[in-house]
Order: sequence, then C-alpha cells, then structure tokens
Amino acid sequence: MHKTKFHPSLLSVHCSLFTVIRSFFTVTCSFIIVLLLSCRTAPPIPETMLPENGFLPLDPGASTYILADTVKLRPLFEYLDASLINNSQFRQMLDRTHYAAAAVYLPGSERFFQLSAWGSYPASRVNMAFGVNKNWKKQRSTQSGTTYWYSPKDGISVALDAGQAFVAAAPHDSIPDPFPSGTGKKIPEGFAEFTSETVFASWIENPDAVLNKKISEMGIPIELPAEQLFIGLFPGAEDQPAGGEPEYTITIRLQFSNETQARGLTAVLGLARGFFSPGADFTRFGMLAAILFSNPPVQDGKYIDIKTPILSLREVASLFDLFLL
Repeated sequence: MHKTKFHPSLLSVHCSLFTVIRSFFTVTCSFIIVLLLSCRTAPPIPETMLPENGFLPLDPGASTYILADTVKLRPLFEYLDASLINNSQFRQMLDRTHYAAAAVYLPGSERFFQLSAWGSYPASRVNMAFGVNKNWKKQRSTQSGTTYWYSPKDGISVALDAGQAFVAAAPHDSIPDPFPSGTGKKIPEGFAEFTSETVFASWIENPDAVLNKKISEMGIPIELPAEQLFIGLFPGAEDQPAGGEPEYTITIRLQFSNETQARGLTAVLGLARGFFSPGADFTRFGMLAAILFSNPPVQDGKYIDIKTPILSLREVASLFDLFLL
C-alpha cells in the first residue's frame, strides 16, 4: 500500500474550537465587559449551526473547519479550561454566542485562524470602545467594503454587528481581513446529513496525512486512504436524568473513493480491534484507540463510521485534547 508522507507541522494546527474562541474572547473582552449588559435588540439567531445556503462564512484553504452549538456545549467548557470559564468576561461573551464556525490554517499561511459567531452583541457600543482604545486601528475590508478593527500588537482583526461577529488572526506582518471572500467555504458532500444532530462537528481537508499519523501513534500498523474525515459530537441519550451531567458519543466518519474500498477497509479495521483488549495497559494514544475501537466499524456505502460508547464530559474533553490538538 502506498505510504503517505506526513508533514510534521500539520498536527500542530488541528486545534479545537475552544482554543480559537478563547483567542477571540480574551483579546476583546477587556474592552467591552461593561457594555455587554446594554444590548436590547438583535436580529434572529439561526435555528441550526449549519447555514442554509451550503457555505460557511469562512475562506477556503484552511486545514480544518469546525462548527459548534456553543449553548449545548457549555458544560464541556468547564472541563477544557477552568481558569477561562471562571472569567466573568468570557462567560458574558459566551452567553451572547449561540453558534460558531472556525477555520484553522496551516503554518506558513496568511492567517492562523478565522472565526464567525452568531449571537446577540451590543455592536454600536463595542465599536465605540474600540474607537477610543489606542491599541486598535480601523481598517476597511477589501472583501465586504465595511470597516473592522485591527490590533497590530495581537495580530487580530474583529468586526461586529448586532447578530454576528467575525474574527481573524495572522502573523504580525500582515493584516487579516475577518470577512470571508466571495460566497465562503462550500460544505462538503454528506456533511449536512452528518451534522443534523451534532453539537460539535468538524471536517479535515486532505485528511490522509493527519489520519495515518494518528493511527501510527496509536500503534496500529495500517493506513487508510480516506478522502474525507468528519468528526461529530452527539448527545449520548435522549432519556438522560434531569439535572445530571450530560453524556455524549463521538462518531468519526471516513469517506473513501468507492464502496468496494470501504468494504475492504471495514474488514481491516475490524481486525485492528483485536489489538485493544479491555483492561490493557496503553499509552495515551493506545487509550484513545481502545475507546475508538470499542464498537465495530460500520460501513454505509463508501462511508465507514467509527462510534465510541457513551462518554462522560471528562472523557470527551480528554479525547478532544488527544485527537484535535
């Protein structure tokens, strides 16, 4: 089987949405904390985290694209960064955000990340706060023709209206335009169906190198020529006790070139499950593999789904750290 070459810097950019949102909130909140309570009206928030037109308001060219229902994910933040979630500025900004989409770019690109968030924001007062702060400069977008704010010190650009926020970060020698170019990034085939019940979903562009490197770290001697890699976080069960800690499952969906290839690789993955018996002493990536291979892979046409058992909040946070960071 053809051996895929892995770019050593690739995994470093596959960060979770929580890291991207943290960059946005920690830069901007110091200016707008006293203004957040003054917002009275805003446009309606979208009913789902997936845009109806089939495009994300993000630029093409990123390595990873992420969607999140930040309201339903709120309990998970408690486990991901205790110091951040206990910050009152972060909590108030988070309370005003309902959905977020992010793009993470490879090293050497013109930007580090781009983010669009939907919620209810006091835009006029926030823009006033930026205007009186000497660390922020007003720029005019070449994409939208409207203005945004740029911090040369932090390399971050921010644009805000009552219902949506746009953020971009880049090296300090360039000014990132936070608005998407053209129609944005087209959502790949099958992703809309996959995300219909998720609270967090992601796809990785050109996933061969990332996937096979991760499999190698798990100690599994196979390679998977996947054309698409989707990751989804789903509520664990509809009958969870009221007031109890929520539970989740994670599904990794692999898309291959045809059904025959998917069928053969399903058999290979089934054999790989034998490497991970319950109770074995694993490395951290072996532990990840043991969870991911708890259930047999399921083929559906040219797709293979790998589903975890029911996971606690703590287990989900650990998996996010291992797989996405």
